[in-house]
Amino acid sequence: DSTVDVATLLLNPKILNATDSSVLEKLPEVDYVTTFTLLDGHPNSLEGHGTASDIEVVATSLNAQKIIGQKMLHGGFFQDNDYSIPTAVIGRNVAERYFKSNTPIGQKFTFGGQQITVSGVIQEFSTNPFLSGVDYNNTIFLPISFAQSISKEPLEPFQILVQPKPEVSADNLDSKIRSAMSANHPDQ
Repeated sequence: DSTVDVATLLLNPKILNATDSSVLEKLPEVDYVTTFTLLDGHPNSLEGHGTASDIEVVATSLNAQKIIGQKMLHGGFFQDNDYSIPTAVIGRNVAERYFKSNTPIGQKFTFGGQQITVSGVIQEFSTNPFLSGVDYNNTIFLPISFAQSISKEPLEPFQILVQPKPEVSADNLDSKIRSAMSANHPDQ
């Protein structure tokens, strides 16, 4: 269980947009930014274990693990060269309940008409660290560029995570984020 000093933007998904993360990355107090985008649909098959309607599929970047600080049980999180390939990091419950294995590295499932290979299993989250309503233990994480390639719609984040630089606290970054977001959404 890790304590994370991170600013989390949880807004109506219709409010956040893809340019918000770019705006926040430009703030000098920011170390890393990542988005979480919830994709429509569920995996079609998980190595013959059938449909898993309680599994969420989330697109994100390699910065996600840097920000959340959650350790990997097996395999690894996304690397720079993984953005456009069909690879996934899965929550522990997905591994155990649907793959019937705590190390399903290399196993495949289908989502969005594409066969995707499991490259990592993330350590169990004891609680939801970001109050998003998503159970990350029941989540499949896809690289955002790959997810966009199989999505029929532009990907809009439901959550943006911002990691301040080591010398900056999340509280001190709060007003800068509010100003940047207000400027990017002047009518809201």
